[in-house]
Amino acid sequence: MDRKEQYNKLYQRSLRVLSSRQRTESQIRDYLNRVVQKEKIDSDLIEEVISQLKRVDYINDSQYISDYVDIRTKNKQKGKRGLIYELQKKGIKSDAINTYFANNSVDEEQLAKMALYKVWGRYRGLNKFDRYKKTTQYLLRRGFDYEVVRKTIEEFEESE
Repeated sequence: MDRKEQYNKLYQRSLRVLSSRQRTESQIRDYLNRVVQKEKIDSDLIEEVISQLKRVDYINDSQYISDYVDIRTKNKQKGKRGLIYELQKKGIKSDAINTYFANNSVDEEQLAKMALYKVWGRYRGLNKFDRYKKTTQYLLRRGFDYEVVRKTIEEFEESE
């Protein structure tokens, strides 16, 4: 197989993967590395394929961050720290993540209220200390800062 055929094969495989859902540059790079090893293709082509995918805007990490944060805050009510951790696990560079959060705000207090509202009834029968402990742990696991957690729980307890 000549170099052009190998390039086309890698490019088509990457398009097939991208057709199902949006992916990060790191995810595509990992996928192409696996394909290169399995198919015995020249690994120098990976950079060419990725640069072409970026040129036609099929890979755009900043757009991925924006879409991911929108989806996760609506569906899972994640805090900023939780979102940063998940994005880093997906291979997005910290600079891009920090730039996004510097330019866009996430209303953590509102998200924490929504998340706590879903589970508040579950802990209603517990004494005040146990309920505070469990709800605090729940919100901290979701990536909210302690100050936001404390304030949100106090508001819920006052409204009861």
